[in-house]
Amino acid sequence: MPRIKLTDTVAKTLQANPDKHILYRDTTVPGLALRITKNAHKTFVFNYSIAGRERRLRIGEFPGPWSVTAAREQAKLLRRKVDQGIDPLAELQTKAAEPTIEKLWLAFQKEHIPSVSKKYAADQTAYWKRYILPKLGNRKLSSIGSHEVDNLHRLVSETAPVAANRVISSLRKALNFAKRRDWITKNVAEGVRLNREENRQRYLTSTELKMLSSAVDRMPNQQAANAIRLLLLTGARRSEVLGARWNEFDLVNQTWTKPANRVKTRRDTTIPLSDLAAELLREMLKTQVSEFMFPSRSGGPISDIKAPWARLMRETGMDNFRIHDLRHSHASILVSQGHSLELIGALLGHTQQSTTARYAHLKRDPLRKALAGLDAMITATQSELD
Repeated sequence: MPRIKLTDTVAKTLQANPDKHILYRDTTVPGLALRITKNAHKTFVFNYSIAGRERRLRIGEFPGPWSVTAAREQAKLLRRKVDQGIDPLAELQTKAAEPTIEKLWLAFQKEHIPSVSKKYAADQTAYWKRYILPKLGNRKLSSIGSHEVDNLHRLVSETAPVAANRVISSLRKALNFAKRRDWITKNVAEGVRLNREENRQRYLTSTELKMLSSAVDRMPNQQAANAIRLLLLTGARRSEVLGARWNEFDLVNQTWTKPANRVKTRRDTTIPLSDLAAELLREMLKTQVSEFMFPSRSGGPISDIKAPWARLMRETGMDNFRIHDLRHSHASILVSQGHSLELIGALLGHTQQSTTARYAHLKRDPLRKALAGLDAMITATQSELD
């Protein structure tokens, strides 16, 4: 292994040996060398010893990206690391083995997605494929800073403010997953200033309820009509109703046991059915053709009723009313009848009281009626005394 003072001119003139590789060691910076392969490929390398081990780290190719001067400066930096007890090659290998955002998504998806509902899984997948992976997919986890997460949130917010919050929430969960596996030490998605979300509440008025019921009876697609009826009568989520199987229902005892894989609580949930709901199901059962309550032509359950619902909304002229608002309307009717929030939360399958608390303001009407009754009684009593 010859030792020479490397310069760009000297490095260009050095010839390859067709029988073996040659290593020309620099006399100026210890550890720096120019390696020439049998086919004349030239590369700067840095040789060092740490913890009793001889190591060699590739710096870069010559000529081209690396000059002798640049290679010397890099070798000096590497030498300082070695003097501090840091192994530069091991450091590079660790970084190279570090997962990218795309690999994190594959691992997170494999472990997390099977435990959530189909709709939630579809939403999470959409956030990653549409927003996160195109922007950050090939990046190493440690190379992403908080400002880049902020930029991602800002970019999505330009067209979808609420979705932007969901995107960051999903990314934060995945990074916590990475943190628990010691892939990173800090979650850069923490502390993002999210967009303000209005708590949207829309309920059917008594007039709208009558108008909707009449329009549903006239729908040409009575399968969709029955789904809408059941949504209102049970307050169930759309995915719970559309994916329902007949074996979930006990029409003798008038109960519906929703399986864990279709409810947010992730456990089997049994709710009572009203007389109207049970009567509807008995009528539907007379024409049963599948294990699914709402079968599609392919044999599985139908996935949505968006088109029939859109036509129904056009016919009724109802503004800003979504399918999910049937669930809110179901709850509002129960509240207006004076039932407790605890009872309503149980019927809707809420796991947290804060979720049901959104209906608390609706209890004012039955409370006012109760006070009005009290006023009337006191007034009548006073009249008798007079």
